[in-house]
Formats: sequence, C-alpha cells, structure tokens
Amino acid sequence: MSVLVCLAAKAPETVPKETLLQVVWPDTFVSESVLVRSISELRRVFEDEAKEPRVIQTIAKRGYRLVTPVIRVNGAPHQIQSDGRVESPVLQTGSSSGKWTTRIGILIGLGLAALLLTILGFTAGKWWERLRGGTGGPQIRALAVLPLQNLSGDPSQEYFADGITEELITELSRIRELRIISSTSSRIYKNEHKPLPQIARELGVNGIVEGSVLRSGDRVRISAQLIYAPEDRNVWAETYDRDVRDTLTLQANVAGEIVRQVHSALTPDEKTHLNLPRPVNLAALDAYLKGQYHMRKWGTGGSPEERYKAAEYFRQATQIDPGFAQAWVRLADSHFVNAGTSPKEAPILKDVLEKALVVDPNLSEAHQLMGRFHESYDWSFTAAEKEYRRAIELDPNSASAHDLYGGLLNISGRWPEAEREEQLAQTLDPNNDHLFDGLYCRGTYDRALGIAMSLTEFHPEAGENYWYLSNIYFSLGRYDEGIAPVTLALRQFGYPEMARALAQTYAADGYRAALQLLAKDLARVQGNPASPTMVARIYLLLGDNDETFKWLERGFKERDGFLPGLKECAEWRSLRSDPRFADLVRRIGLPQ
Repeated sequence: MSVLVCLAAKAPETVPKETLLQVVWPDTFVSESVLVRSISELRRVFEDEAKEPRVIQTIAKRGYRLVTPVIRVNGAPHQIQSDGRVESPVLQTGSSSGKWTTRIGILIGLGLAALLLTILGFTAGKWWERLRGGTGGPQIRALAVLPLQNLSGDPSQEYFADGITEELITELSRIRELRIISSTSSRIYKNEHKPLPQIARELGVNGIVEGSVLRSGDRVRISAQLIYAPEDRNVWAETYDRDVRDTLTLQANVAGEIVRQVHSALTPDEKTHLNLPRPVNLAALDAYLKGQYHMRKWGTGGSPEERYKAAEYFRQATQIDPGFAQAWVRLADSHFVNAGTSPKEAPILKDVLEKALVVDPNLSEAHQLMGRFHESYDWSFTAAEKEYRRAIELDPNSASAHDLYGGLLNISGRWPEAEREEQLAQTLDPNNDHLFDGLYCRGTYDRALGIAMSLTEFHPEAGENYWYLSNIYFSLGRYDEGIAPVTLALRQFGYPEMARALAQTYAADGYRAALQLLAKDLARVQGNPASPTMVARIYLLLGDNDETFKWLERGFKERDGFLPGLKECAEWRSLRSDPRFADLVRRIGLPQ
C-alpha cells in the first residue's frame, strides 16, 4: 500500500527505486527484490501487465511510475517529506469522464481494498476460518534459508553474514514438523538471481527465507522475510536491531517467529530451546565465524593452511568463551580434519567433545561427532550407533546425522537401513551427494559413476568429488581415466606439486608408474586427504597384496577411520580369502 501511495504522490513522474526503498522502508534494510515483489503484487491485484502497463510502468534501470491519471479529490497538496513521511490528501485515480477511466478507477479502488485485506491477512475464502479461530495462511512444511546478504559494503564481512545464515538454519532444523534444507545446498544460491519459485522447485520446498545482515561496531541488524514460493508471496517480514553479543539469541528469536508464521506445533523441548538466552562474547563470536569461513575453504582450492587457520580460530573462541558450545563442536570437527589418523589426537578430540556436551548436552552436532569418534577411533560401533540415533532425535533435519548413521549401517552390512538413511539425507540436502558412499561400498559402481561425474560438474571446486570419481574408475579397471581426477583432487586440496608430478609421470610411463608415485606421495601426507587405508588401496590396485596388508596393519595401529569399512565394502573383496584379512576384521571388532 505504501508503494502505491508513494507512486501516486509523484504521478505521472518516475519514482526512482532508491526513493521508493527509502520512503517505504526508512528504518529497514531490504533488498531490491522486496520492492519488485511489491510491484508484482500490485499488478496482480490490478490485473496489470508489465509489458503493456495500464497502471504501473517499469522504467528500465530507473524506477516505476503510475501511468493511470490521479486526481486530488480535496485539492490539497501532497508531498514526500524529507524524513520519508508521505503527506497525502484523498486520491482518486482516473479522469473526470470516460467509461474506461471510470473502470480503472473502480478497479483500483477494488484493488486497494483487496490489497488491504491481503495485507491484513484476509481473503474471501478465509473469513469463516478466521471467525471460527482457524489459522489460515499457506501451508509451509518445507523451508530453505538463502544466504543472507552482507549489507556492510565490506567484503571482509562476508564471513559474518555466511555464519549468521548457517546458525539460523541450525536453529530451524531442530523443529520436527518442518523439513529444512541443509546450508550446503542453499549456499550455492549466493549471488544467484534466479526467481524464487524456481529455487524452491529445485530444492523441493514451498517456503523461502531470505534477508540481509548489517554489522556496525557492536550492533547487528538482521532483516528476514518469509516467502510462500508457489505464489512468490511475502508471508512475513521483520527487522531486528540488537547488540552483537545477542546474535545467537536473535537467531533463535527469528527461527521462533518463522515457526509461528507457518503454524508449526512445537514440542516443549523445542519451545524451551528457542526461548533460552544465549549471550556470547563478541570476540569469541568473531573468532568462531572466521573459523567457519576458513573451514569452508579447505578442500575447495585453498591451501592446506586453511584447515589449521580454522582450528586456531575455533580454539580462540573456546578460550575466550568456554561456555560457547558451538565453538567446541567446530574445534572438534577441525581436529577430525587435522588429525587424519594420528592416535595422538584422539584424547584431545574426545576431551573437546566432552566439553561441548557438558556445555550443551542437547547439541545434535556434538552427538554426531561423538558417534564419529566412537566409529573412527574407538571402534565402539554400538556406542557410535547410540550417538547417531540421539543426534537424529535432537535434529531430525540434519542431513549430516542421517549420512553418518547411514555410513555406520553400511559397514555393518545393514544395507536396507543404510539406504533409507542415505535417501533421507539426500532429501534434506539435494544439491550435494549422500548416496555415493553407500553405492560404492555395496559395489553398485555404474550408479556411483553417474553420481560422481555429475558431482564434479555441479561442484567443480570440491576436491573430494574428484577422489570419488577416480575411485570409481579404478574399481572399474579404467585406470587411465582415473589419473586425471586424482590430479585435480590434489590441486583442490592444496598439493599442486604432487599433481604436476603425477601428471608428468603418467604421460611418460603410464598409469602403473603414476599409481606407484601416488602411493609414495600419499604416504608422506599427514592427515587428509591421505590415510594408511588409502595407500593400502593403491597397492591393492597394483596387485601387491603384501604391501597392501603392510599398510592395513599400519592403519590398525594408527586407528585409521577408514579401516572399519574393510569387512563389508566391495573394494576389498579380492582379499577375503586371505587369512590375514579375517584376522584383521576380527581384531577391528566389526559386527558379525
């Protein structure tokens, strides 16, 4: 309504977009897309067409203007004041005579009434429901949160906006009645300009949350809006201005308001969690969000130093604020990356996870990582399953929790259950893969190859996807095709010299010489992307079983997290008749 009044106040002049944003939203930071949707809603009510406008005309790269005549009924002047207020007399659209303009006047009058009712939340079909106490409104049961825009004008503050987006997704994903798309899937729409209905279709949702973040000193302003995607209709919008120390509490407030807008029922535990105050030290929050930023760069073309930078920032956050549970979790996560297979890291990792669970025993991610610790380090598979199931109970929308549990079920030979968990993870995180590992482990190589090829096309920045592709080619005996993906993986993980040497060796002496060099190079790498089990697999491809078992034994001594896949995964089938294989499986303690 305010947009329409502003256009009428200046008719028939063009009103610049900047003026409309300033006048209609003087105290709120909103993107231009909000204005576009307002114009679209007005056109829908007036049955107007953008290409052949009868009411509102778009002036390319400038703004909009009202093209239907406007008459000041009481003859008083009307102005847009310097403070953004619109002082307007009663306005009537249309000329004093003429059948067509009379119809336009009636249409706009009816349109204004319809628009006002829409703003108030009433439509003809909902009167009775409102009178008898129904909630009405669109039924939103699946949501995606798009990356919040950084309005600071400072690119170095991108990490802050990205971190706030992830925390909001984390808060929403705890709600059982809603299906929330993972941040790893919604992240790819950053700086994209696709129509919201298209994004919603691609993600399989009917609700979209978008907004912006502005940080200035010790204040943070977050604007968020909920869109019913099938109709590209704004359901709710709000702006919050708080102290940065209240950022985590603010995320819970925003999440709670979104839940109320979609009329989802909350369990008592969910209500309690959303209402908990969560003040955090500003320096700790800053270090935590910087750690998140560097973690995302690891394995996507950044140097190996990115992972150590991330760990150091998380460590700083825990030292500054020991009660910051998420910082303990992320520190543990960085230890999984940095530790590789070193048994020296296991006690440190376990201590960090225990501290996270003391601070917040209901943190799903802490239970996920504790389950991963039991599976990868302790080889306590019953304890790992208990932790994964608890993580899913606390956060049923966690794609990573379903993925990890599916992985445990795979190495335990419980394949139907594993497939069910993998499919759930895929639904929650559709722009990333959660099916490949299971298909590869079960030996379904043809389907796995198709997934791996599409992953490298869809996410060319992710080094792990090239590992997947090379593993499939090697398992299918297509060794020459597997070398190129390995070189790309090494580059993305920050080892360009190794990649160059591998490519040169392959060009000069063929794939066997290249694989032998790869085994020697990976043996020298500490932590990801290498491990003793990975080196053993290369020797298995070369047909050297003695060297294979030598590295498997080293993996056993170092508690290699990949080793528990030995019993069930298809890549090790050729070793099953060897007595050393049965002995190793027994010592690992895999479920029989």
